[in-house]
Amino acid sequence: IYRFRGAQVEVFWRLQAELPDENCLQLAKNFRSEPAVLAAVNTFFAGLYGAFQQPALKRTNFIPLEAGRPVKEGVQAGNLFLIETEGDGKTAEADLIAFQIARLIEAETVDVGGRSAGYGDCALLFRSGMRMNMFAERLRAANIPCQIIGGSGFYDRQEVQDILTL
Repeated sequence: IYRFRGAQVEVFWRLQAELPDENCLQLAKNFRSEPAVLAAVNTFFAGLYGAFQQPALKRTNFIPLEAGRPVKEGVQAGNLFLIETEGDGKTAEADLIAFQIARLIEAETVDVGGRSAGYGDCALLFRSGMRMNMFAERLRAANIPCQIIGGSGFYDRQEVQDILTL
C-alpha cells in the first residue's frame, strides 16, 4: 500500500526477519470500525491471507481484528459483496448497488428521522469521477432517480476558479 511513496516491501521483510518475536507488537485492536465491519473483514481475510504468505516472513499467521468499541444497538452493519462476472464485468458492481438501493427503499426498513428512507437519502461517493456516468446510467436503468453533484464540472464553478486564482 505504500508503493506510491516509493516504499520497497523487501525492507519490511528484512526488518521482520531480523527482529526477535518478542519485539513484535500486534495491532489487532481497532477502535474506529464497527464490530460488524471487523467481523466481515476477519471472515474475508482469514481465508485469503494464507494464500499470499511470503516464505521470507517469520510471522505470517492471520491475526483477527478485535473491536475496541461496543456494539451499538440498532446500528445496521454494511454488506460485503464479492462479485463474479463474465466478460468485462464493468457494470456488475453498479447493477448490484442499484439492486441493493432499490431493495432497501422498497423494504422501508431504514428509518430516517421518523420516516422510511427514500432515494434522496442515498448517496454514492467516488474517489474519482471516471465511473460516475456509468453508475448513473445503471441507476437510471433500474428506475432509481439520481443526480451527479460535483463531477467533472467541479473546477468550472466560479467559486472554485476564484480560489484557484488566489
